[in-house]
Amino acid sequence: MKVIIPLCILFCFSSAAAQNQQDSIINKLVIATSDSIDIKSLSQSMAKMLPEKMIYLKGEYHDMKSTGRSLRSIFIALHEIKGVNYMLSEYSHSYLFCYNLFLKTGDLKILATWDDQLGLDSLSLKRYYYNMISLYKYNLKQSSSNRISFVGIDIDLQNTSTRTNVQRDYLNAIKYLRKYSLRPLPGEINDLFEKILNSNDYQILSGLTFRLKEVSKMHVPELLACFGDFYKDYYLIVNSVKQFRGIHREEELLENFKIAFDGILKTNPDLKPRFFGNFGSYHASIEKKYSFASILDKSKDFRNNVAFIATGYYNSLSTYDKLKPVIWQGAAITGLSSKDQLEANRLVEETAGKVDKQLILMGNFKQLPSGKLDFLKRYDAFLIYNGFK
Repeated sequence: MKVIIPLCILFCFSSAAAQNQQDSIINKLVIATSDSIDIKSLSQSMAKMLPEKMIYLKGEYHDMKSTGRSLRSIFIALHEIKGVNYMLSEYSHSYLFCYNLFLKTGDLKILATWDDQLGLDSLSLKRYYYNMISLYKYNLKQSSSNRISFVGIDIDLQNTSTRTNVQRDYLNAIKYLRKYSLRPLPGEINDLFEKILNSNDYQILSGLTFRLKEVSKMHVPELLACFGDFYKDYYLIVNSVKQFRGIHREEELLENFKIAFDGILKTNPDLKPRFFGNFGSYHASIEKKYSFASILDKSKDFRNNVAFIATGYYNSLSTYDKLKPVIWQGAAITGLSSKDQLEANRLVEETAGKVDKQLILMGNFKQLPSGKLDFLKRYDAFLIYNGFK
């Protein structure tokens, strides 16, 4: 006697089996979860699971409601567990110098000099100040050789910059470098500072800065004595200024990172610096052949010394278009094939649906069997923001 099983029943069985398999995969990949965006233990779990590298890169989509709200916890966890002292950013260092000044002095007026360009609402501005004050207090507890600071490697003073305040940032940086100099600046360098501060023409500023760069090479010991810990800031600000944008932006980021690295070692030759970078998804994507992440990982000085953290969002608010905010969901991994992007988005959706927490950390990707999620094996962690509106 033949047994005839309706196709609908077979479909239900196969669908259930597939769902059980997906649930099993999710259970194996989820490392930690949190109801709070600032949770310390989740950040520490991620730091512990990441491999020992010099650089830890995290991708994000800008203008997400959740953007930046977990960075302080991640930075501190990486500092405590992996010895990371520097946070890399897409800002120019002329701008981020204000962060380092504040971490050294605790003077909120310094932040106020720069912060009007942030475009933050009152709640976000309060959170920004809270995070900076928390980092300042955290730094006070560290030894002088173990303190954290910021490194901006994006475009600095250039006439092609899209940031309208970049010239103002540069002049602020020069003004405060002179103000906090520990001793009088060498003669011609002091004269160049004076001329720069009395100019508002881009071409003149650029020419003066190029002269400053050349003269500084002859006065390294004196400038180290003048600027102390801020010498690395001076070195990066002056040396990252370019008259023309003759190379791809990703190569510019790498070039500025190398300048920053060199400046850090000139300030402290015995240091073995480690970095945490939070960048837009394109820059931090290992999938893109010419992204900052890819060329950094393949470069002679930093080859195979980068850990990669992917990001996903589910039911999270994007204010990229401030007139038309949208709820966004999916994986912020730029450069995936359409098929892999579909699987990445599906994983974000199913994980967020199964694990009802605001923050979900996934890992152990190299243990995955070959299949649809092979692209995850190129990443060391996957952080999902769930329901930030």
